[in-house]
Amino acid sequence: MGLSQLFALLDMKENLVKHRLSLLLLVFACLLALAPGASAQTDCLNLAEADCAILQAAEANSENVKSAQISFAIDFSLGGLESFDPSAGGIEFHLSGQGPFTSTGVPDPTAMMSGDLASLLDTFNTQMDMNLSITMPDESFSTPFSFVITDGTLYFSDPESGEWVGMTGEALAAQFEQMQGMMGAMGGVDPSTMSDPTAMMGQLPPELITALSTIDFEGLAATPGFLNFQRLGDEQLMGQAMIPFQFTADFGTLFKSAEFQTAVNQLMQAAAQMDSGADSAEAAQMMMVVPLFLQNTTGTLNVTQWVGSTDQFIHKVAVDLQGAMDLSALAAAGGDASAASQMQPITIDFHFDVSFDQINGTFDIQAPEGARILTPEEMGLGS
Repeated sequence: MGLSQLFALLDMKENLVKHRLSLLLLVFACLLALAPGASAQTDCLNLAEADCAILQAAEANSENVKSAQISFAIDFSLGGLESFDPSAGGIEFHLSGQGPFTSTGVPDPTAMMSGDLASLLDTFNTQMDMNLSITMPDESFSTPFSFVITDGTLYFSDPESGEWVGMTGEALAAQFEQMQGMMGAMGGVDPSTMSDPTAMMGQLPPELITALSTIDFEGLAATPGFLNFQRLGDEQLMGQAMIPFQFTADFGTLFKSAEFQTAVNQLMQAAAQMDSGADSAEAAQMMMVVPLFLQNTTGTLNVTQWVGSTDQFIHKVAVDLQGAMDLSALAAAGGDASAASQMQPITIDFHFDVSFDQINGTFDIQAPEGARILTPEEMGLGS
């Protein structure tokens, strides 16, 4: 499939109305992954002991957050596609929003993948006013988008008519189950097991499980220059001094290490054993190409958390991921020197940040006036 056909499938303006559930799941996944009290205690790595104590105390305090005013932003851009299609151009995605939330329990991020959306919606109420903008080679647009969750029901507004409609948690779970069935029918990992790492491992071929069991993951994590944790300079935010802590993972450094290359070779050998009828020359070529691809791939992940020096809550979290994949070396290895000289790196830039203000304040979140609940037929679930 060429890029022009791919862009035709990604008619984002039309799909915004048809598949707003997917957009909401993206927002849920990002917010719940960083929700107060929903994540495990940080491994401080090389962070100073006193600073680690500050951060872990703030994480413990955040388990007591029952309400807050949230603001968030998600930005994604993909560049360098012109190497495959001169008319491709880049892709830019921006989603931002703000609103209050109140919790009645600790949200479980794994409920997103297990499909237990009814229980998930029962753990919090929220009202979010958002704006979505997308820039593609042949089209750019921006639209407002709002949703409310209260009493276990999700309400959202139609960006064109302004009408508010709702889905109960049970109906939403049924629709999500339908989506999982479609994903499972396409083959691969059973999506219903994605919240259970052990179950996911059980679906892998035995050759691959054996290869994974021999890899020293702790040793890879200790690769010099791969992981780092540091305290940054204090900042003034939300009326108090904030202490920022930043975790960094430099994947380019990891990919170029001898230990990682050895691990990749082990996995490639296991993959070759999985198909006894595979062509030996093709398998050998893959074992050469994959390490070469990784050697020419860079990526940096930064996760920054801001801790209030006065109230000891985590008030902001930011995730930044930048990566570049230089495919020219692969083209050159394949004997196409002309194409290699013209190829630009594929670049990926992702940013997500969420802020928590007015922590444990009072908010009144009500169902939108005049909203109607969608019927199973309208949701494509049948009677």
